[in-house]
Order: sequence, then C-alpha cells, then structure tokens
Amino acid sequence: MNKYSKELASKYTQGRDKYSGTDAKLFELIQQVGVKDKDVLDLGCGDGRYAAKFLEMGAKSAEGIDISPAMIELAQERHGNIEFTIGDCENMPYKDESFDMIFSNFVLHYCEDIQKAFSEITRTLKKGGYFIGIFNSIETDNHNILHKQMPVLLGEDDPVTVHNLMRLDGEYQDTIKSSGLNIVEFIDEPNSYAFVDPNFEYYSDIKKLKNMIFLCRK
Repeated sequence: MNKYSKELASKYTQGRDKYSGTDAKLFELIQQVGVKDKDVLDLGCGDGRYAAKFLEMGAKSAEGIDISPAMIELAQERHGNIEFTIGDCENMPYKDESFDMIFSNFVLHYCEDIQKAFSEITRTLKKGGYFIGIFNSIETDNHNILHKQMPVLLGEDDPVTVHNLMRLDGEYQDTIKSSGLNIVEFIDEPNSYAFVDPNFEYYSDIKKLKNMIFLCRK
C-alpha cells in the first residue's frame, strides 16, 4: 500500500480541491443515510478534511486512519481536535463494532489484499452500520495485467502521480459481498479527474479508468 512522502502528501493536499468534483455523489449518499449522532471513521483520511466535515455535519465522533505518517502529520496540524492514527486498512487497531459509518475516498485501490480490508471494515462496523466509499477500477481484456501497479495522474495542470492496483469491477463487488456487507447502491461512472499515464507500458490495454461508488450496509 502506498505511503506518501512529505513532498507528495503536501502536493496532493494542495491540489485536492482541483479534483474534488467526485465528492458530490459521495456526499449525496452520506446525506441519504445521515451522520448526525454517529461514530464515523475516515479510512485513508489524508489531511483530515473529511473527518472535520463529519463533525460539522453533526457526527457524535469522527476520527481518521492513514498508513502515511506524512498525511497523519498534516491532519494533526490542521485538525488538532480530532484523533488520527497511523495504521493499515488490512489490520485496523479498533475493537469490533466501533463505528456507525466508515467512509473511504480513493483508498482501497491501493490495498494489496482487499479481502482483508473489507473484512476489517465489516468487523469494525456496528450491526446496521454503513460503508460509503469510492475507488478506481479498470476495463481491460488483458487479465494478465490485473493487480499490477498502474500510474495515475490526478489533475491535468501539474498533476500528482499515484499508483493504483488494477482491478475489475467484479472483483470489488464479489469481495464486498463475501465480507458480509450488503450492497445498497452501486454507481459506476467515468473518472474525469484522473488519467492513466500514457507512458505506462500497459496503457493500450486499458479501455477505461472508472470510479466505483458504493453504499453498503452491514
């Protein structure tokens, strides 16, 4: 899983507003289920902006976890009233049934073992709790490239380069279901803010880079 350097964390945070258009549908789903009086975890919290937003929306509590020490440092600097933890989504340091909602924004496509990640999400969600997340998938006929690192450019002007693991829609859906979560709503849409690096050796094999947005319930 990617650990952002201080330089990359800073650049990503500074540019995040340029490609935050994907937030709109996510927050429609959040408004649909509500966060008021809920315990919320931001999984892959980055600079902590969403955990802070959930508190503004009336969450009982909000905290964040990220594998990148540089991101956690930024989050703590910006939102000192919120608890942020350095940790891995495949082995989270929380008790069973800790959260009413787990939110994850463009994180799970970095995970090497998404079965473990979704098992941890299910474990730490309370019964009846919600997972709301967005991540990238690809369309390709060449299944030999799956699970390889793919360089993705975020934004068109001075883009940030990150590396996602290539997966198909079906792998995510099957993993979510096998983890014990029920898919309430699934949206598949083009990603207008991220682009596969044209210099990538498998660029021509990738038909489409897509956003997958899930609302799931335990």
